[in-house]
Order: sequence, then structure tokens, then C-alpha cells
Amino acid sequence: MPKTYPLGHDNKRKVVYKIKDQLFRFWYKFIPEVLPMIEMGLSQEAYAQKIEPRFSQYFGLVFEEICRQYLIRQNRNHQLGSLYHEFGSWWGTNPELKIEVEIDIVASHDSTALFAECKWENEPIGISELETLQRRAQLTQKGKAAEFYLFSKSGFSDELLPKQGQTLHLVPYDNLLLATQPEIDR
Repeated sequence: MPKTYPLGHDNKRKVVYKIKDQLFRFWYKFIPEVLPMIEMGLSQEAYAQKIEPRFSQYFGLVFEEICRQYLIRQNRNHQLGSLYHEFGSWWGTNPELKIEVEIDIVASHDSTALFAECKWENEPIGISELETLQRRAQLTQKGKAAEFYLFSKSGFSDELLPKQGQTLHLVPYDNLLLATQPEIDR
């Protein structure tokens, strides 16, 4: 279970421990609670009553990791705006609102920073999610040009689509699936 620190933050007390292996994450999230039902032969009921209602919430972190791997692959293939040296997450306190905020993915280069939000929700992402990401980006990686990515299971609102351009990239779930297909030598 590796320690994770906010990217670009020097405070070593801001540490989070994350279970990296997705099978272990799934196991510890769901199985202890449903094990008695499974042992009684009620595995389908255990899934329907205890796992399925919370699975979408659980899968949000898995989706973040899929998006992070997508960006790392794009970076390796020199398909991002800059060649980023490190990828991570960021969390900290918004001094104006005095609340803890988070950015799902942050990447850093000498003069550029990449900020990304990953939404595994049944609603399209709207302009408010972009504005929130832009406000949070101002709390970290100061003085760098910004590149933004929004990843969505359910697409994007009609008002957000025209904003896509050189510094804003909208990546729907279907594009992630296409990008992760193995490359076949012919």
C-alpha cells in the first residue's frame, strides 16, 4: 500500500495510503460484508442487494486510474501538449472557502501543468465541472500554463462541447476504450 502525496506539495504530513491492486480494493470494499450471504449460497442476492447499488461509486476510483493510464500512454507517445515528467493527484485546502478540495489527475512539466477530472456518472459533464477544475488548478502549480482534460462516462453537455480546443480536451468513455485496444503489428 504505497504512500501518496499531493503532486507539487512539500508537506509530508498530507499523505494518503491507497490500495493499488484493484482486486484487493474490491475485496475489502464489498466481500467482508457479503461473505455470510455468499457462504449461504446467496451470491446473486448479495450482488443485487449489497454490491450493485454501490458499484458505480466504487468504480469512480478505478475510472480515475484508467484515465491516468490513458494520459501516461498519450504522454509516452508525445501526444499531449507537453512532455510531462510526473503524474499524480492533488488535494489541499481552498483558502477562500476553507474546505478540502481535490484534483483527480495532475501532471507537471517545467512550464506547463495538466489538470484532469474523471467523472463516472450517469449525467453528462457540464460547464460547471470545467469551471470548478479551473478554480482548483489555480491553487497548485502556480505560474505554469494549464492544459485541461475532462473524462466522462456519459459524455458532455452541449454548452461544454464548443469550448474544446488546444487547452481543453474532452474524452468520452468510448474514446478511452478505443485507445486501450492493443496495437496490432501488420
